[in-house]
Amino acid sequence: MSDKLDFSGFDAPVAPPAPPAPKRSKPKSAGTVRKKKPKQAVSRRKLRVNISIDPSLSRRVVEEADRRGMTLSDLLRASYRDNSDRIDSLPIESEPPPFSSKPASPAGRIVHMLYLTAEEVGILDDLAQRFGSTRSGVISTLFALD
Repeated sequence: MSDKLDFSGFDAPVAPPAPPAPKRSKPKSAGTVRKKKPKQAVSRRKLRVNISIDPSLSRRVVEEADRRGMTLSDLLRASYRDNSDRIDSLPIESEPPPFSSKPASPAGRIVHMLYLTAEEVGILDDLAQRFGSTRSGVISTLFALD
């Protein structure tokens, strides 16, 4: 065996690496204006809305919803639909604002969770603001009509 190693194969010319492929670039427009996204339809996704109502009204409403085979949210929609023409003449229940110094009712309040669309919540909020009440006050008044 010889002490010399054969490196003759390493002397062969090596081709330079290929240049990288050109990157695609987005066409630049003057002023770079963003395209507006098309307006989406009003979301029909339901929002959870907590309300607090008087215990006796709560019992009546739950029994009525069970009797009709409806949810409380559906019962509220039906009451609004049936009474929307006379809402302006209704005495809307008002509640003390949160953290009020006014003592709470000894009977307390019952909390229910409704599932409403953003549009429905907006209608209730508009009514509450117009009558100086709360969502719960408006909903209690609508429930009391049935």
